[in-house]
Amino acid sequence: MAEAVAATPSGSVERPTPSRAESKSIFFVFLELFFSRWMLIAGIFGSAAFWSYLTLARAPDTYEAVGQVLIRRGRVQSVQDVPILRQQEEVGSEVDILLSIAVLDEVVRQIMEKAQAANTAELAAQPLIFGTYQPNRPYNGLKVADLPLADPAAMRKWLKGQFQVRKFGESNVIEVGLISVNPVFAAEAVNSLIDTYEKFNLQVDRSPGQSAYFRGEIDKVDTEINTLQTQLARYKEGHGVVNLEKERELITLRRHTALVTLDELQVDKAGLETDLRAVENPATRLQASFLRGDMSIVKLRENLFQKYNQVAELKSRSTADNPQVIAKLEEIAELERNLSREEELTIAQQRHLYRQVADKERELQSQIATLDRQLFQFPVMEADMDRLDRDIKQLTLKRIDMVEQMLKSATLENPDETLNKVKVLGYAQVPPVAREARKGFKLMVALILSAITAFVVAIFIEGLDHSVRRRDEIEEQLHVPYLASIGVHYR
Repeated sequence: MAEAVAATPSGSVERPTPSRAESKSIFFVFLELFFSRWMLIAGIFGSAAFWSYLTLARAPDTYEAVGQVLIRRGRVQSVQDVPILRQQEEVGSEVDILLSIAVLDEVVRQIMEKAQAANTAELAAQPLIFGTYQPNRPYNGLKVADLPLADPAAMRKWLKGQFQVRKFGESNVIEVGLISVNPVFAAEAVNSLIDTYEKFNLQVDRSPGQSAYFRGEIDKVDTEINTLQTQLARYKEGHGVVNLEKERELITLRRHTALVTLDELQVDKAGLETDLRAVENPATRLQASFLRGDMSIVKLRENLFQKYNQVAELKSRSTADNPQVIAKLEEIAELERNLSREEELTIAQQRHLYRQVADKERELQSQIATLDRQLFQFPVMEADMDRLDRDIKQLTLKRIDMVEQMLKSATLENPDETLNKVKVLGYAQVPPVAREARKGFKLMVALILSAITAFVVAIFIEGLDHSVRRRDEIEEQLHVPYLASIGVHYR
């Protein structure tokens, strides 16, 4: 094989242009690899497919059993007044309780006893779980030969890794599953875990006389609550308060109404004061509005004015001692006396009205001052009533907690299923069909794994082979352009 190097005018070596191999797609690279190593790929693929299928075909079938439980509000939670939204926060911790040591130990004990009882005694003679009520789940014929392990400690450790406990979406449902080669054991293990978890929630500490103790404490709390409620009722009665907020609102409205009335009254009072000051001065007496608005006084003044005009007309035609003039003057005098009496009477009435307005003003001011004192007392009354109401609420919460403890202690000897917040939605049934029963599926998986293995091994061997066989490899390794080649001929 000959090699040639193309030199540039400056004497440096010219870099080769990108080869065609660099622009090839991955598909053509795999085709070249397949045709160059087809015997190796075919051998590895055949052997891997054979052993993979043989392994999958001879592997025992596995069965999956699944059960569901619901975390709900039992009667204890109802008495405790636990909000419904808090259940979502509790579901996550319940998953950990399902796989706790106490629960798994009881599950292993139940499985062992059921497997032995199937050969020796009746299942109904088995002891209750945690001493609670008899479960109503279905039983299957579990035998000792169905157990994967005979040691209880190893069984507990194995079950902890095999149990699949998970929340069912965003609901309060917990799903429990187990995959095993024995369908009966899978169903019995799941049902035993569900039963043990359900009874575990009813397990409480046993203390003699605990129920009577809590009943006595509840009576003491009831006495304190009744005393505080009596104090609160007497306090409201002593201050004449039924509803503090409504009373404050009513007093505020009454004060506003009194202020509006006082403002109007003070405007009228100011007008009366102006008129009364005007009538005290003879020069401004006629400017008083109430004198100018009184019709009787107006008529008297009009008659008096007419009489003055008549007298003036008579005097222009006769002497002052004319009997008609004298008569008119006497009428004028009489009218002036009547006008004076009417004005004095009207002024007296206005002064009386002014005194009434002044008395009403003082009464309204006194009423507003009283309402202000009542409003000032409301914060003090509110603080006292809030203190009594807060004490009553705290004692009520304490009583609720004691009632819950008394209910728990009262159900120790005869536990009730309705007290439990855990409800079994469905026990696991013995799975009739294996999870990998399809032989075609196993063959397809074996072929895919074998093909991947064959190509991986071929690529690895191709990477170890550093021999130069093609033109593009020469240009890539030596960084010089390919000029020609010398063939080998055999004679």
